[in-house]
Amino acid sequence: MPFVRLETSVALPAAQRLGVLRAVIACTAEHLAVPAQACRAAYDVIDRNDRVIGTGTNEPWTMIFAHMKSGRTPAVKAAFTTALFDLLAAQLSVPRSSLRILITDYVAEDWNNGGDAEPTLR
Repeated sequence: MPFVRLETSVALPAAQRLGVLRAVIACTAEHLAVPAQACRAAYDVIDRNDRVIGTGTNEPWTMIFAHMKSGRTPAVKAAFTTALFDLLAAQLSVPRSSLRILITDYVAEDWNNGGDAEPTLR
């Protein structure tokens, strides 16, 4: 059950955010070879009035945190991040330079679903 969280200064309307999340889930399912219903995504708007953000530029910014179970090859991760860069630059109408993706891999025993400590989907 991969989880992708966007923290961004791009405040899209709620309906458009939902469309972005659906596209992120479809991209995640396709590139990580898991069912879409096993994927999760979140869209968090960070208001510069609520938080001090240091970016070095005035362009919009988005941090993408992709959490997944370990075991995927560097090539799979590279294809996934490339697809996310392409998707989010288009969906958010921002330059690719404003996007950052961080992948966190978890060993199987550190990834539990629904109170079940048994192995879960990748």
